[in-house]
Amino acid sequence: MIKLTFLGDVMCKAQMVTAYKTDSGYNFDTIFEKMKDYFNESDYVLSNMETPISFDNSNLTNEQYRFNSPYEFAESAFKSGINFAATANNHCLDRGTKGIESTVKALNKIGFAHTGVFSSEKKKPLIINVKGIKFGILAYTYGTNAFSNNEYLNKNEKYMVNLFQEQELNNSILRYCYHNKNKKTVKIINRILGKFKRFHMDKPIYERTGNDKHQKEQLLREIFELKVKEVDYIIMYMHAGGQYNSSATEYTVKLADYLIQNGVDIVAGSHEHVVHGGDFSKISSGKLVTYSLGNFDGIAGVYDKPFDKMAEYSIAWNIYFDELKKTIIKTTFSVLKTIECENKKVQTIPLYDLIAEIAEADEKKKLERDAVKIAEIFSGKLYDGIQKEYSI
Repeated sequence: MIKLTFLGDVMCKAQMVTAYKTDSGYNFDTIFEKMKDYFNESDYVLSNMETPISFDNSNLTNEQYRFNSPYEFAESAFKSGINFAATANNHCLDRGTKGIESTVKALNKIGFAHTGVFSSEKKKPLIINVKGIKFGILAYTYGTNAFSNNEYLNKNEKYMVNLFQEQELNNSILRYCYHNKNKKTVKIINRILGKFKRFHMDKPIYERTGNDKHQKEQLLREIFELKVKEVDYIIMYMHAGGQYNSSATEYTVKLADYLIQNGVDIVAGSHEHVVHGGDFSKISSGKLVTYSLGNFDGIAGVYDKPFDKMAEYSIAWNIYFDELKKTIIKTTFSVLKTIECENKKVQTIPLYDLIAEIAEADEKKKLERDAVKIAEIFSGKLYDGIQKEYSI
């Protein structure tokens, strides 16, 4: 039997860069150390690396849309037992194309399998072989924070990021309207454009849709290429949706459906920073979808707002395969929690293990209630109590 484990967003905000600094550099091992045993039970662990990685630790994270994390951050994640990092997400261009080159160089040096952003036009689909089963892995993102950091790819750089659609506000008029919302003329333009559904002027920037013709053509080519190479399953790390929203956005659900209909077998959702559900109804035909696995780690819900969205919880999603028949046997999951540590550090731990460590009765009961709530949100099923791994 083969076990694959999927994680959500592996985060490293500015406060974390400061907290994990040492006299000789950085050490992020604390974040991952309580997860090592869990990872060791899997044959392959996948994640979304929600930050560029600095090969030489220069120009590190200093603001919301300028992520850039120390080399040691990725190194600690890899040493803990995470095997794969999806790199296509809204932060992938936070340090421009040089940041992509740095990320690729760093992950390659560590030995971290990755896909989603590329430093060379000679990119190839990622295929991994786990005990005889071939998995083709793709990673795509809805956008790149260009609305804030103004890092737009030119025509010759399009290959560097796998995108579901054009970069947000790629149209100069829309960009002007976004950055000048209070001007009278812009208010008039917004009212006019708002009548055309494709512009979605009333929606947050990360929920708007744009032109996707060329991006879909590329996506379908990559799916076809993987099928030609006779992979057994195609996995997509899908980076799309809202931010801390109560349920998956309409776009997220439709995009996941589109992926499944066009040859993807397993969709692992990221970006929404809280746990959402998925579609587990097609498991008998080898198709599984999740919309958001939440933040694997980070300061949201721990040291930083929002404190009322359960953002400190995430999911480790497991899929078990019969290695001889190459079929899916079952899917399970565990609830994880990011907790405070000394000196403003954080640590992610299976909630089942954390509850076992708690002596105070009221705190234990609250964590048990939270465990069941998150489990029910993710699976859509009802559970009587806490479990190390919940079956779906």
